[in-house]
Amino acid sequence: MFEYVSHFEKSDIGLRRHNNEDSYLVVDQHCTRYDLNKFGLFFVIADGMGGHAAGEIASRIACEEAVSAYYNSAVILDHNRDEAESKRQRLEGTLRSAHDKIVDIAKDRDELRGMGTTVSALVLSNGKALIAHVGDSRIYRLRKNACERMTIDHTGNQLLIDNGKLQQQE
Repeated sequence: MFEYVSHFEKSDIGLRRHNNEDSYLVVDQHCTRYDLNKFGLFFVIADGMGGHAAGEIASRIACEEAVSAYYNSAVILDHNRDEAESKRQRLEGTLRSAHDKIVDIAKDRDELRGMGTTVSALVLSNGKALIAHVGDSRIYRLRKNACERMTIDHTGNQLLIDNGKLQQQE
Protein backbone atom coordinates (compact mmCIF):
# COMPACT_ATOMS: atom_id res chain seq x y z
CA MET A 1 0.00 0.00 0.00
CA PHE A 2 2.79 2.48 0.87
CA GLU A 3 5.77 0.95 -0.91
CA TYR A 4 6.28 4.00 -3.14
CA VAL A 5 6.41 6.59 -0.36
CA SER A 6 9.83 7.99 0.40
CA HIS A 7 10.53 10.94 2.64
CA PHE A 8 13.34 13.19 3.73
CA GLU A 9 13.52 15.43 6.76
CA LYS A 10 16.14 18.11 7.29
CA SER A 11 16.72 20.40 10.19
CA ASP A 12 19.26 23.21 10.30
CA ILE A 13 20.14 25.34 13.30
CA GLY A 14 20.85 28.33 11.07
CA LEU A 15 23.51 30.98 11.56
CA ARG A 16 22.11 32.90 14.55
CA ARG A 17 21.00 30.26 17.05
CA HIS A 18 22.96 28.22 19.57
CA ASN A 19 20.42 25.44 19.95
CA ASN A 20 18.15 23.69 17.49
CA GLU A 21 14.45 24.08 18.32
CA ASP A 22 13.21 21.82 15.50
CA SER A 23 11.48 18.49 16.03
CA TYR A 24 9.86 15.97 13.73
CA LEU A 25 8.27 12.56 13.94
CA VAL A 26 7.43 10.13 11.17
CA VAL A 27 5.06 7.18 11.25
CA ASP A 28 5.87 5.47 7.97
CA GLN A 29 5.40 2.06 6.39
CA HIS A 30 8.05 0.57 8.71
CA CYS A 31 6.06 1.36 11.86
CA THR A 32 4.09 -1.49 13.41
CA ARG A 33 2.73 0.39 16.42
CA TYR A 34 -0.31 1.92 14.67
CA ASP A 35 -2.95 0.76 12.20
CA LEU A 36 -1.56 2.37 9.04
CA ASN A 37 -4.09 0.70 6.76
CA LYS A 38 -6.90 2.41 8.67
CA PHE A 39 -5.29 5.78 9.45
CA GLY A 40 -2.43 6.19 6.98
CA LEU A 41 1.12 7.45 7.31
CA PHE A 42 1.75 10.48 9.52
CA PHE A 43 4.49 13.10 9.24
CA VAL A 44 4.85 16.08 11.57
CA ILE A 45 7.43 18.85 11.85
CA ALA A 46 7.59 21.65 14.38
CA ASP A 47 9.90 24.60 14.89
CA GLY A 48 10.09 26.06 18.36
CA MET A 49 9.69 29.79 18.14
CA GLY A 50 13.02 31.55 18.51
CA GLY A 51 13.13 33.99 21.36
CA HIS A 52 10.32 32.23 23.19
CA ALA A 53 10.97 30.24 26.32
CA ALA A 54 11.65 26.56 25.71
CA GLY A 55 10.88 26.47 21.99
CA GLU A 56 12.63 23.12 21.67
CA ILE A 57 10.37 21.67 24.37
CA ALA A 58 7.24 23.04 22.69
CA SER A 59 8.24 21.58 19.31
CA ARG A 60 8.93 18.15 20.82
CA ILE A 61 5.62 18.15 22.72
CA ALA A 62 3.75 19.23 19.56
CA CYS A 63 5.18 16.36 17.52
CA GLU A 64 4.64 13.71 20.18
CA GLU A 65 1.11 14.86 20.98
CA ALA A 66 0.14 15.19 17.33
CA VAL A 67 1.09 11.58 16.59
CA SER A 68 -0.53 10.27 19.76
CA ALA A 69 -3.72 12.28 19.26
CA TYR A 70 -4.06 11.27 15.60
CA TYR A 71 -3.77 7.53 16.15
CA ASN A 72 -5.57 7.45 19.51
CA SER A 73 -8.30 10.03 18.84
CA ALA A 74 -11.87 9.45 19.92
CA VAL A 75 -13.00 10.66 16.48
CA ILE A 76 -14.39 7.49 14.93
CA LEU A 77 -13.77 6.76 11.30
CA ASP A 78 -17.22 5.85 10.06
CA HIS A 79 -16.75 4.05 6.76
CA ASN A 80 -20.42 4.67 5.94
CA ARG A 81 -19.70 8.42 5.96
CA ASP A 82 -17.05 10.35 4.09
CA GLU A 83 -13.84 8.70 5.28
CA ALA A 84 -11.67 11.60 4.11
CA GLU A 85 -13.77 14.05 6.16
CA SER A 86 -13.42 11.86 9.27
CA LYS A 87 -9.64 11.80 8.80
CA ARG A 88 -9.61 15.56 8.24
CA GLN A 89 -11.47 16.08 11.52
CA ARG A 90 -9.07 13.70 13.25
CA LEU A 91 -6.06 15.56 11.85
CA GLU A 92 -7.48 18.96 12.76
CA GLY A 93 -7.99 17.71 16.31
CA THR A 94 -4.33 16.74 16.58
CA LEU A 95 -3.21 20.36 16.31
CA ARG A 96 -5.77 21.44 18.89
CA SER A 97 -4.62 18.67 21.20
CA ALA A 98 -0.96 19.62 20.76
CA HIS A 99 -1.78 23.28 21.44
CA ASP A 100 -3.76 22.42 24.57
CA LYS A 101 -0.99 20.19 25.91
CA ILE A 102 1.67 22.90 25.39
CA VAL A 103 -0.52 25.50 27.12
CA ASP A 104 -1.27 23.15 30.05
CA ILE A 105 2.40 22.27 30.59
CA ALA A 106 3.44 25.94 30.36
CA LYS A 107 0.85 26.88 33.02
CA ASP A 108 2.43 24.46 35.49
CA ARG A 109 6.06 25.58 35.08
CA ASP A 110 7.12 29.22 35.18
CA GLU A 111 10.26 28.61 33.11
CA LEU A 112 8.10 27.30 30.24
CA ARG A 113 5.59 30.16 30.10
CA GLY A 114 5.41 31.67 26.65
CA MET A 115 6.83 28.65 24.86
CA GLY A 116 5.54 28.21 21.35
CA THR A 117 6.05 26.39 18.10
CA THR A 118 4.95 26.13 14.51
CA VAL A 119 3.60 22.78 13.34
CA SER A 120 2.83 21.13 10.02
CA ALA A 121 1.35 17.65 9.77
CA LEU A 122 0.75 15.45 6.76
CA VAL A 123 -1.32 12.27 6.47
CA LEU A 124 -0.98 10.01 3.43
CA SER A 125 -3.83 7.54 3.06
CA ASN A 126 -5.60 5.85 0.17
CA GLY A 127 -3.72 7.88 -2.43
CA LYS A 128 -4.68 11.20 -0.80
CA ALA A 129 -2.79 13.75 1.24
CA LEU A 130 -4.21 15.73 4.15
CA ILE A 131 -2.31 18.67 5.64
CA ALA A 132 -2.81 20.59 8.87
CA HIS A 133 -0.57 23.58 9.34
CA VAL A 134 0.09 26.53 11.68
CA GLY A 135 3.00 28.91 11.22
CA ASP A 136 5.83 28.76 8.72
CA SER A 137 7.16 25.21 8.86
CA ARG A 138 6.62 24.09 5.30
CA ILE A 139 5.65 20.90 3.55
CA TYR A 140 6.93 20.33 0.04
CA ARG A 141 6.15 17.63 -2.50
CA LEU A 142 8.82 16.34 -4.83
CA ARG A 143 7.38 14.66 -7.87
CA LYS A 144 9.04 14.03 -11.24
CA ASN A 145 12.04 16.18 -10.23
CA ALA A 146 9.81 19.18 -9.49
CA CYS A 147 9.51 20.62 -5.99
CA GLU A 148 6.14 22.13 -5.05
CA ARG A 149 5.39 24.00 -1.84
CA MET A 150 2.18 22.61 -0.36
CA THR A 151 1.64 25.08 2.50
CA ILE A 152 1.35 28.85 2.77
CA ASP A 153 3.12 30.56 5.66
CA HIS A 154 1.09 32.16 8.43
CA THR A 155 3.31 35.23 8.81
CA GLY A 156 3.12 38.99 8.57
CA ASN A 157 5.12 38.90 5.34
CA GLN A 158 2.70 36.42 3.78
CA LEU A 159 -0.20 38.68 4.74
CA LEU A 160 1.54 41.56 2.91
CA ILE A 161 1.99 39.31 -0.14
CA ASP A 162 -1.66 38.25 0.01
CA ASN A 163 -2.74 41.90 0.13
CA GLY A 164 -0.50 42.86 -2.81
CA LYS A 165 1.78 45.09 -0.74
CA LEU A 166 4.84 42.87 -1.15
CA GLN A 167 6.03 40.66 -3.97
CA GLN A 168 6.92 37.00 -3.30
CA GLN A 169 10.57 37.53 -4.32
CA GLU A 170 10.87 40.44 -1.85
